[in-house]
Amino acid sequence: MRYLTARGRIKDGDLIALKRSRGWFWQLVRWVTRSAYTHTAVAVWLEGGLYVVEMNSAGNVLVPLSQYRSPFDVFACPVNRAQAKEMALWSLRNPIGYGWTDLLYIAAHNLLALRTPRDTGGIVCSALSALIYRQAGWQATLPNIPSPADLVAALGESQMEVQP
Repeated sequence: MRYLTARGRIKDGDLIALKRSRGWFWQLVRWVTRSAYTHTAVAVWLEGGLYVVEMNSAGNVLVPLSQYRSPFDVFACPVNRAQAKEMALWSLRNPIGYGWTDLLYIAAHNLLALRTPRDTGGIVCSALSALIYRQAGWQATLPNIPSPADLVAALGESQMEVQP
C-alpha cells in the first residue's frame, strides 16, 4: 500500500513504526533490537494535514508524515484518540532533549538483558511515543526505556503496511 492510499486510513494517535534499512546506523538498530522497526512516531491531524510527533536529534518535533521515505506500519492507538492527540500536542509545548545515552541502554537491555534506568534526562522516539500513550491512560508494561520493537510488541498486530 502506498502512503497516499493509507493516508485517509490513519487516525489521530496511531503509532507509525518505520522500517529503515539503508545505512549502517539503521542496520545496527535492527540488529540490536532484533526487529525491522527502527523509529516510532504518533500521528496527528492538524488543519487537514497529517503529521507525526516524534523525537529526532533536535528533540521532540512535529513533522509531516509525507516526509518519511521509508516503509512503515501503522498500529491502532491503544487509548482514546482525542486524549492521545492532546498529549502528543502537549509534548510539543514541553521540549525534551534526545536521549543519546538511551540508545546504549536499549542495546544493553536487548543484548545483555540488563535493566534500563528510569530516567536519563532525554528520551528516544519510542520512549516519547510510550510517554504520550501513558499520559493518555495506557497501562502497558514496557522496559523503562522501550525500543521501537518493545512498543510494537505491546501494541500487537499492525493495521496496515505502508510504502513511501
